[in-house]
Amino acid sequence: MINQGNGVAVCKQVQRHLGYEIRLLHRPRDALPAEVIHAERLGVNRHTLRCDTRSMDSSPKAG
Repeated sequence: MINQGNGVAVCKQVQRHLGYEIRLLHRPRDALPAEVIHAERLGVNRHTLRCDTRSMDSSPKAG
C-alpha cells in the first residue's frame, strides 16, 4: 500500500514498488497483471499508476 503522508511522492513510491515487484516476481516476457489490479492493490487510481509506469519506461536503466 502506498503511504501518502510519509514525505515521499506517490509516483516515486509506485515506481519503486512496481520495479521491485517486476524484478523479483516476473521473468522476461511474462505478462504483467492488469493496471486495475495494481492500482487496487497499491491504493492509487489508475491514472496515477499509468503516469508512473510511463515515466518508468523513459527512465534510465539501472546497472
